[in-house]
Amino acid sequence: MSDCRGFPHERLHQDTGILPVTIFGRAGCPLYSPPGESWSSDGHETDEVIIPLEGELELYLQGKTFRSTIGEEIIIPAGEPHTFKSVGNVASRVYWIYGYEHEEGVTGTRVSN
Repeated sequence: MSDCRGFPHERLHQDTGILPVTIFGRAGCPLYSPPGESWSSDGHETDEVIIPLEGELELYLQGKTFRSTIGEEIIIPAGEPHTFKSVGNVASRVYWIYGYEHEEGVTGTRVSN
């Protein structure tokens, strides 16, 4: 486990020299995953957001599979176990935001309930 601005997460690849940042008071950091690699979470105390930047990702949540689109804001509700898998022939790169609070007028795909 690594530390991303005080929030533990699994480092998916060697250190790239990119530092975590805070966006609107929330913790965030880039994550990298080679083709075929996956990562899972039992769920977090707050909503989280994954924004795909490169590659192709599949999200497994509540027994369903979702395919991501680059630049799409994927909102994972608090407490929801989920798994992401890097699919395709190239590595996936995402931006992960923890402690997300959805605000009126902000678009995104909430994949739950």
